[in-house]
Amino acid sequence: MSDIDAVIAAFSDKTRVVYFETPANPTMTLVDIAAVSAVARAHDVLTVVDNTYATPLITRPIELGADVVVHSATKYLGGHGDLVAGIAVGSAEVMERVRLYGLKDMTGAALSPFNAMLILRGLKTLALRMERHSQTGLAVARWLKAHPQVRTVAYPGLEDGPQYALAKAQMRHFGGMIAFELEGGYEAGVLELWQPGAAQAATDCAVISFGDDSSDFARDGQCDDIRFEGIGAAELLIPVNTFRDASDCQRLCRFGVVALRDYR
Repeated sequence: MSDIDAVIAAFSDKTRVVYFETPANPTMTLVDIAAVSAVARAHDVLTVVDNTYATPLITRPIELGADVVVHSATKYLGGHGDLVAGIAVGSAEVMERVRLYGLKDMTGAALSPFNAMLILRGLKTLALRMERHSQTGLAVARWLKAHPQVRTVAYPGLEDGPQYALAKAQMRHFGGMIAFELEGGYEAGVLELWQPGAAQAATDCAVISFGDDSSDFARDGQCDDIRFEGIGAAELLIPVNTFRDASDCQRLCRFGVVALRDYR
């Protein structure tokens, strides 16, 4: 999706929707929302953008030409790790179709009043939280970039990154998600991550969620969590682009950064 020529070539008379996430999980690759939306519009096709990582405080896809924006409100919008919800935003015409056909006839899902209240509570602090997530994320990304044991760092806010110009064009801040790869690839990532001083967790940790004041680690598939407290945590995915197969993705972990001294 980051190659606009490939996007254009992929269209056919069967294409009905263009759906993408930016930044993408877990590579942190950006998609040019305006460019892809323009191509989709020329083909009379809807563009749907998953804006969970960025939130409306960082990126506004509809203002860039997208038709529908979706969020996992479980993450940053809720911001406290205590709800499960999804949100779709679009024009009245499109949302009417979602309500009448998507919800009523297909899924039957409806958000509970209590979860709606929790989301409204989270929105009150969204601006403050995302600013702090972004400040922490940029500081950690720069620190990782300079570390001799780190091979690559994928973070939109790095000035020498391949998509920095696009990030500046469509993002107000750069968020709290970072992907990086250690020298030595997958094996090095497993060894370093599970040292007692790094995460104090056991091997084969499964990712729970992200976007609240702390991140969770489930040890050995159980619900015995280790929590790293701190509003404005940066989330890290370790390693990136070193998966042997799909099962290796379960060994990625996101954890909160309380202070940079934790990694020195």
